[in-house]
Amino acid sequence: MRQSKTNLFSNLILLIPIFIYCTLSVILFFYSKNHMDLDSKNYLNLANCFLKHNSFDPPGTNMCTHWISLGYPAFLVAIKTILGNNEFAIIFIQILLGILIILFTYKLANLFFTKTTAILSAFFASINIGLITYTQFILTEILLTLILLIAFYYFAAHYKKQKLLFLLASALLFGISCTIKASAFYYVFFLTILLLFVKNTMKKRVALPVLF
Repeated sequence: MRQSKTNLFSNLILLIPIFIYCTLSVILFFYSKNHMDLDSKNYLNLANCFLKHNSFDPPGTNMCTHWISLGYPAFLVAIKTILGNNEFAIIFIQILLGILIILFTYKLANLFFTKTTAILSAFFASINIGLITYTQFILTEILLTLILLIAFYYFAAHYKKQKLLFLLASALLFGISCTIKASAFYYVFFLTILLLFVKNTMKKRVALPVLF
């Protein structure tokens, strides 16, 4: 019973950083006059191209480019298909993703530290200037951060609990992150090497990096 009350209290306290983040994000949303950055136009062009031609690069056109990872444009296509061609809908979804970033920051910290430390981590995430700012722009950063954070969470959960399913989930999410931004591959390379040195049987030291 006492443990249940403690968990309930922690969950209620967690609403405070979420409220702070949402308040700051809404204020900045109404304060911001422009949600576009240098790369925003390229992402939107790719998304609009797909909506118009069912392809990011239809034959005979020069509308789309090849040097941009297509994960984020595909994310924009999904939003535009469901919520319509409105950039404010994109910003709204990204603000919601920011809430998930705060929650997974808490969960990741809670794997290794006390609940108090995890709540403090969530609080500092909620007032992070980068998190609050990048939700307001049509850029990859928020989606990429969330996917990477969840991937790291499952990787850490595998390390703590030694469950293969967590490692496979982490590998899948890291793979998705590479479709959003190719530079995410460096994390995959580093963590694959790390698995070789984690204390385990020789068989698992070989098998786990291959699966990952």
